[in-house]
Amino acid sequence: MSIFNAPVSYFGIPPDLVGPYPPQLELSIVALLAFGCPRLPDSLLSPGFPAKSALPPNINLTTESLHRHIITPAIHEVQRLLGDGIPAARSIVVARRDSIEGLRLPTSVLRVWRAIMETQEVRAVWLGALAHLGPDTCTVSMRARELLGVLPWGGRALGSPAEPAITALTRFIDPKVWLSDEEMSQQAHLLRQSHASVLAARRGCIMEPFFWNSVLNAYHFQKGRPYCAKNHMFLTRIGSGIGSGETKFLAGAMFVRGNHWIAYVIDIESEKILIGDSFGGEISDEEKGAWIWWLGNHSNLQFSLDRLPITRQLDLSSCGILAHNAIQHFVDPIRFSLLIGQDSINLA
Repeated sequence: MSIFNAPVSYFGIPPDLVGPYPPQLELSIVALLAFGCPRLPDSLLSPGFPAKSALPPNINLTTESLHRHIITPAIHEVQRLLGDGIPAARSIVVARRDSIEGLRLPTSVLRVWRAIMETQEVRAVWLGALAHLGPDTCTVSMRARELLGVLPWGGRALGSPAEPAITALTRFIDPKVWLSDEEMSQQAHLLRQSHASVLAARRGCIMEPFFWNSVLNAYHFQKGRPYCAKNHMFLTRIGSGIGSGETKFLAGAMFVRGNHWIAYVIDIESEKILIGDSFGGEISDEEKGAWIWWLGNHSNLQFSLDRLPITRQLDLSSCGILAHNAIQHFVDPIRFSLLIGQDSINLA
């Protein structure tokens, strides 16, 4: 199981072990990093241990037995036993601290060790992410650290259908990681939630990358053919709001040039397609053509290109964050300003 796809599971672990041995899932991320987590060593010389046994356990699985009576096995030995899932054996033989004879623990100890391995990995990922946040004097870094002091380390990251483990949020911090469609969709979802009242009052909508991808794909498919609404029901439904005057703007992020996220706003009242590129670039003729084609099938307005205010990018990976910051500023400019200076680097 990937720690980015699903939270660490304590299924099958005795409840009285949780807290004193593996940390409670409700602990904040900051608290997890300060927690004296047990760990499995990278290597250990205890030949023959651990091993499966057909005999029943001869010691209970308790915090005391795990801490005081047994020698914690190495990671690769636990991975070996977990290779086929939790075994059908009756017990797991482990090396003991005070004797050459082994002790037999319930097989549920494998679930405990698996959780410990995953917890070690989670801690390492978050420690690496915090190293990229920048100095505490940076406004964005300070706010991020405050949130990490509240968010539970065993929770899920909401905002996408998959709802991955909260560890997935580290992708927004690591400067070596490009944000995917899924993470950009997650941001769009969260922006819609946080700006719901303003969007309702201004009759606008924040779109996910799927919308722009659908416009571009439909444009390619329909070239030289009449627009067929029934072939593009999703786009027709969005476009009907423009034609009726119900929708005043659409905003979202576009992936362009194979490696870059930019912001767009379709401002119906001004008949403008506003483009915010953190590198100062422009969209291609094909991309402009796709927008004009789609909008022309749903209104008689004459749209033209213009620039959307956006922070200038100072690194190679913060384009996705800056694109959504530009959208946030357009939607609610009084409450949300454009990021400036060092913040634009520290965000990604």
